[in-house]
Amino acid sequence: MKYSPYSFSKISCYQDCNRKFKYKYIDKIKVPINNEALVKGSKIHKILELEDFTNYNNDLEYKEIIDKFVNSDIGKDIFSKKSIKEYQIKLDSRINPCKSDHIFVGYVDRINQSDILELIDYKTGKYKELQYQSFTQLIFYAIYFFRKYSNIDKIKIRYVYVEHCLENTLELERQYLDIYLDTFKKSIIEIETSEYYLKNTKFCNWCEYKDLCDKDLT
Repeated sequence: MKYSPYSFSKISCYQDCNRKFKYKYIDKIKVPINNEALVKGSKIHKILELEDFTNYNNDLEYKEIIDKFVNSDIGKDIFSKKSIKEYQIKLDSRINPCKSDHIFVGYVDRINQSDILELIDYKTGKYKELQYQSFTQLIFYAIYFFRKYSNIDKIKIRYVYVEHCLENTLELERQYLDIYLDTFKKSIIEIETSEYYLKNTKFCNWCEYKDLCDKDLT
């Protein structure tokens, strides 16, 4: 495949704006970005991954956020269960779990096991109302577990908004696996066969390639 290995962020980039995908992944143009939100998200993820809620080191600015989340009903539920953190998944060209020669890679923030397997993705920043929530990322990750473990019939996916102590959830069922697989395949085929990289003006104001794009189109 021309642009593998894929990740959800790479697929999402294409779906948001074809032209941005071209700049970033085909032309491989590097531009400075405002990474304040990325730094914040990374630090909060790290604290939650380590589950070290007393030793904040230099991240005291996030103490109030973490303390509030850990002591919320959602936080108590998440941290009371047996878990695996930062789990890497890889899928090959047949969309089967693999260790190498993968075309897709992803990381699950946390996997909880109780009466049902739970895939958890921590979100920082603004909460998305349920009607605007895309579940695609964790659906793609769930494919890995459905394919790897034949005894799993249901998977619960949870987008957890740490700063708001809110979450959006969806229960996936094995009986719909073909639908999940079809969505996955079509997402990659669309990118692989694309010949045109059109601009999506909806995201221009937040795009790090805006100035370059404006020049190219003049």
